[in-house]
Amino acid sequence: MNAFPLLCMISLLVCMIPSNIGCCEDTASGGSLRLDTIAEIDCKQPVGLVAISESGKTVCAATFSLNGEPVYSPAKFNTELMVAQSQHKFAAKVELRFPGHRIDHLSLSNDGQCLAHSISGRTARLVALGEHGHGSFFSSGSDVVLCAISPTTHTLAYIEEEESEDSHSLIRTLHLTRSDATSGRSEKIDMNHATRMIAWSRDEGVMAVVTGRYKVELWKGSPARVSTVIERRSEDEGLDYEITGIAFSPDGTLLCCSGQAGFTIWKLPEARLVADFKDTTVFISEIAFSADSSKLVACEHVVSGELLQPGRIPVGTSISRWSIGDGKVSRTGQTSLAFTAAKFSNSGTALCFVAPKQPSVVQLARLAE
Repeated sequence: MNAFPLLCMISLLVCMIPSNIGCCEDTASGGSLRLDTIAEIDCKQPVGLVAISESGKTVCAATFSLNGEPVYSPAKFNTELMVAQSQHKFAAKVELRFPGHRIDHLSLSNDGQCLAHSISGRTARLVALGEHGHGSFFSSGSDVVLCAISPTTHTLAYIEEEESEDSHSLIRTLHLTRSDATSGRSEKIDMNHATRMIAWSRDEGVMAVVTGRYKVELWKGSPARVSTVIERRSEDEGLDYEITGIAFSPDGTLLCCSGQAGFTIWKLPEARLVADFKDTTVFISEIAFSADSSKLVACEHVVSGELLQPGRIPVGTSISRWSIGDGKVSRTGQTSLAFTAAKFSNSGTALCFVAPKQPSVVQLARLAE
């Protein structure tokens, strides 16, 4: 499949946003957790996807519109990708527009200098972000079903999916391409199962690949090979809960997977289960560890207790902080917050989110005790 022209227009805007706009605090559920909103930006169209760098200084948002009008359901629509860099205010904004296409995946490197995104299920792009613009490192040209960027080395991971010659099965290939892709340094891996999510340890020594609904494969080495397989299952109820969030602790010794009915934490490298929080009325989407790996922050959603349909995530209801120790987890703080999109920085100190009452506004907040 031939690559199609992606970039229709680039513009660089300066946005002066007041800092310390407000805060949200709740002392319920065992302690206080405060969100100090330090910046916000109006993207003018409903925001569907967000991403944030580790420091919280760079935030990305994908907005959707159809013929200039807001849309709220997946379709073939105009997409704008906005990148804002901030030090207590959004001081600069880069806009990339893709008329007639949609953005399916969006992720930022830890330093906020490199962005990965896929467009209309066809192309993955690795983009270098600069102070006064951007440049594309790499664009794939096949049927891409997933893409992500590694935290440090700016490695683009993307999965191509195509029919076999007899049209009876799908052939999936995982590509790992460094930001210096022009030198030809890349790796191709045949995948046996559908892959929905990819994450790396901070040192990139381990890559976690979520396959199917509840399995996680841990890949190591070069070329990368599966070393361990983890399953997040509810043995007492016979249900397989879909994984929607995955995170490594900064020291690389813990792996957390979240989804409906809570989250599970494993000790690495032996993949030993050390903590399992279960609550069938809670759906946990985004998660992140603290810098010292002793705490976990989570985006929570209240659900009915029934299994959710794949890909259908309800509006978020709260942000919580958890203490990890001695094989147990306990909620130490929680604050009410309604959100339709949210993402933690990898250090768990910052959160970018979109509230349902302001669907076009991306807010940046710091988490405080």
